[in-house]
Amino acid sequence: MNNHHPFLFVSTSSVLTIASAGHALHVFINGQLSGTAYGTLDKPKLTFSQGVNLRAGVNKISIRDMEYGRSRPCFTHWS
Repeated sequence: MNNHHPFLFVSTSSVLTIASAGHALHVFINGQLSGTAYGTLDKPKLTFSQGVNLRAGVNKISIRDMEYGRSRPCFTHWS
């Protein structure tokens, strides 16, 4: 995006929405933690939807998605 993009001059921020089947996630914008979302044991799926601050030029969005445990046992056979 360039320096003349209209939303850079408005006081509202852009909204980032992420749907995940994991138990939790962290969202980073340009290396800074922007937010965290988490589900429950019964409903681990979650949706992160939050206003984010973007800057002119390139913005790096990083998502750390986490899943804890398994709903079914996993058996691995090593030979």
